Amino acid sequence: MTTGMLRDCHMEQVMELFCQCFQDDHFYKRSFPSEATRMQDMRKAYGPSLLYCLRHGDCRGIWDGDTLTAFLLCFDYRKVRGEDFASFRMIFAGEDGGQGLPYSASLHDVVEGLPGDVLYLLSVAVRPACQNRGLGACLIDLILKDYPRHYLVSDVSNPDSLGIYRKRNFSIREIDKDYNLIIHAPQDPAHTCSIGSTVKLLLPSPGLLERYQIPCRVVKEQTAVAGYGTVEDHGVACFVTRQGELAMGSVVELDYDSYLQYQRLINVSQYEEHMAGDRVFYVQKTPYPAPPLMNRVLEEMLPSRQAEWAVIPDVFVSVPVQYRSMDLLEDCPAQPDRKAAALLKDMDFRTHYEAGVPSQLEDVDDLAGFKRRIKRYYLGKIPVQITREGTVDCYDEAGDPIGAPAFVDLYISIDTDSNCGVLTWYSLSSPFLISHLMDNIIRNNLMVVGADGSHTNFFDFVSLNYGVIKRGTPKIFAVIPKAKSCLKSSQIASLLAAETIYPDGENFGEIVDREIVAAISSKKGMGQYDRAFVCAYSNVVLQFTPDFQATLRDRLCEESITLFYIELILLEEAAIQIADREIIRLITSKAVDEPVEFLKQVENIYDNFSKTIDFWDIQVNYPTSQKSIDMLRQAFKIKDQLAFMQRNQAQMQTVFDTKCDIIDRNDSKRMDTSLAIISILAIFSAWIDGYDYIATWSDVFSGSVIHLLQRILFILVAITAGYAIFHLFGNKFRRFLSRRRDRRRRRDQKK
Repeated sequence: MTTGMLRDCHMEQVMELFCQCFQDDHFYKRSFPSEATRMQDMRKAYGPSLLYCLRHGDCRGIWDGDTLTAFLLCFDYRKVRGEDFASFRMIFAGEDGGQGLPYSASLHDVVEGLPGDVLYLLSVAVRPACQNRGLGACLIDLILKDYPRHYLVSDVSNPDSLGIYRKRNFSIREIDKDYNLIIHAPQDPAHTCSIGSTVKLLLPSPGLLERYQIPCRVVKEQTAVAGYGTVEDHGVACFVTRQGELAMGSVVELDYDSYLQYQRLINVSQYEEHMAGDRVFYVQKTPYPAPPLMNRVLEEMLPSRQAEWAVIPDVFVSVPVQYRSMDLLEDCPAQPDRKAAALLKDMDFRTHYEAGVPSQLEDVDDLAGFKRRIKRYYLGKIPVQITREGTVDCYDEAGDPIGAPAFVDLYISIDTDSNCGVLTWYSLSSPFLISHLMDNIIRNNLMVVGADGSHTNFFDFVSLNYGVIKRGTPKIFAVIPKAKSCLKSSQIASLLAAETIYPDGENFGEIVDREIVAAISSKKGMGQYDRAFVCAYSNVVLQFTPDFQATLRDRLCEESITLFYIELILLEEAAIQIADREIIRLITSKAVDEPVEFLKQVENIYDNFSKTIDFWDIQVNYPTSQKSIDMLRQAFKIKDQLAFMQRNQAQMQTVFDTKCDIIDRNDSKRMDTSLAIISILAIFSAWIDGYDYIATWSDVFSGSVIHLLQRILFILVAITAGYAIFHLFGNKFRRFLSRRRDRRRRRDQKK
């Protein structure tokens, strides 16, 4: 089957199907009592209205070959009323201006009171032989999707069809028995369906659930969804977007835990979530690089890890980073899907409204400068792979892959005034064994899988592709939609320490760290409300929320709160780590000896670090939020990192003072040598002058006396020069002799 637009050339097929579908409706029976002439009377009475709608409205049809199987006719209520009132009156009062639709005055009173654009649904019809297959419902879904900001209004005389509208959040007002006014208000399409303890899931085929033993109940064998086709990708039947096509699927009902198992199975990060009434379905956007979820290693591990495998969390991994160039990030061609775009929007909202005043004026909002500096870029979906931990025999090789590679979403938040940033990737209903995923992250051994099957370390990948360099430790935020009791205390402790959970039946000792034990032993942990248990330690935040049952969009909206707090803290950590790294580099550098150049580089370090002052210890508006941030900062040991940097600052000052002292001493040595040389030259110059002067005394003294006097003068000059040299270098000579005696003494002791 296919879908398409209807025009006036389809009038005869539309009219024929209209009469066939509605000739037995109680409203038309009452309007046209004669069964013999009813279809002819219906053609005469409603033909002009249908034709007008085909020419000027939005009309959709479903075709089975050349046969029109279903149609939907609608038009812009306010536009037709304002621009073509004669036709408007014809539609609602009949061609002869008579009574027309019953209770039309009541209908118009309600519609006129609606505050926005209104789309009037004139007629929906499905060929009797094809009814109960969801064809009419999928046409309504198409209109709701294409007109999300319009009110959709109609009058319905068939009570059996009200269920279709009720499932799509139409309000239903009874005007009279078997006659109702239905109204659908504009709303975000992502919120048209709520998820509860049971979920109705629309699938191309329930066979995938049967193959993986996911319990479900088939509600409807065949139902239609418009605008989509089906493909099979590595053994998984998927809906894909195909304009003009109609896909058939089955509706199954399953509990929320089974629903999460299905999301994990298909790796929901590669799909977009859609709603069709009270049913949820998934449309594939990214093909699988390999058969999803399972591989030999994971199949071998699962029998002894059932408790861990039963945990299906949303996982967010945030890393403090330094970015080289904003241009690289801005030039990234990746476009976010709907859920990724919604998360970025949520994070921007929290940036502007969680702290300070939502104002653009810096004299009104003290944090306005900080808010303008934060930018976020979506970097795309990347396939990642976790592996077994290497051993001493094969530490330089990639470990065995655990499960199939799976796509995750990647984005970065940056401070435009410095080079600080926070790189975040996330996986909803994560398809990985949670403790092994954490172990890979903390070991910095997460792999990105290339198109050719090659493996690249995650941090090498982001450095090469986005110019982003790790500066600090990754922080893991895992939201587990179960009670804390789903895992043993020892297993929760392993997760907090980011260590792998022991296989069932094995125990090589439990974690007894006092901080970890204290974090998991309290009733609610760090949670500010009684609906969740939250605990954190060093690099991991765990949130157990048993009643957290929602669409992907709603889950991300709530999770963005804690994610935003973590981002604020990691911006501070990135600033500390970048400055600390530069301090260490300067301390250990052999290329900078001059104090002036040293001071210049110190000034650059402090200039860059001082730019980050705006996001140090930001105070948010809600006290409960502020307390959460303070506890996370304490768990992440930000103060310890700052103290470590301050220690290195003190060391840098010591190095600077030492360099200055060494230079002063070297300068002093050079000056002493210069003075010695100048002194000796001056002495010998005086001796030569004296020698020549004594020679002029020949008329007074004999030659032998003059010669004696010259010798005496030479001895005096030599004694003076020797004294000067001894005064300048005597201490060094004595130290040389002392060190020589010490070495001789040590050699004698060894013998």
